[in-house]
Amino acid sequence: MRKGLWKSIAIGAVALVSAIGVVACGDNDSNYCVEGTTTYFINDTLVVDNLKLKIGKNVVNVTSDMIKNLDQIDMSTAGTKIITIEYNGVTYEYTIEVRANTVTKIELKDGYTVTYVVGEDFQPQATIIVTRLKGNTEEVKVTYSMITNIPDMTVVGEHTVTISYEDRQCSYTINVTEE
Repeated sequence: MRKGLWKSIAIGAVALVSAIGVVACGDNDSNYCVEGTTTYFINDTLVVDNLKLKIGKNVVNVTSDMIKNLDQIDMSTAGTKIITIEYNGVTYEYTIEVRANTVTKIELKDGYTVTYVVGEDFQPQATIIVTRLKGNTEEVKVTYSMITNIPDMTVVGEHTVTISYEDRQCSYTINVTEE
């Protein structure tokens, strides 16, 4: 009777699992959960192989043909995405979060010019190393539009140059000398 009651409740119902990280499923035999990766970054590939649908004490490995909206999940934009899984005529939903791969740090790469002669044109010859939330790094050539304070090259002395990239900043000092 209990299995029949469970099936009656589950058929046509849509259940929802939402979490950040990996969902831990309990061993209560009257509910379900989906276990797998719940946090992705923009343009990551959705990993179906690690999804497990747990219904009571039964575990089902989710396959791509069980995901009814696989071709509609947009991994190129940040936000909450719902994966619709169908198993034995019952629809289950699994929520993932796609996050922007934001910049966590910028730093100067060695090899930039620090000494100029008065009147010489300032050239932003620096390169910054950008570190992103996902852990990957990239080198970016500094442009004039990234510098928040172009130094006055007619004034002898030290000048601080501040580079802004996305929402991060770093600075370095140049020295303007007399001829």
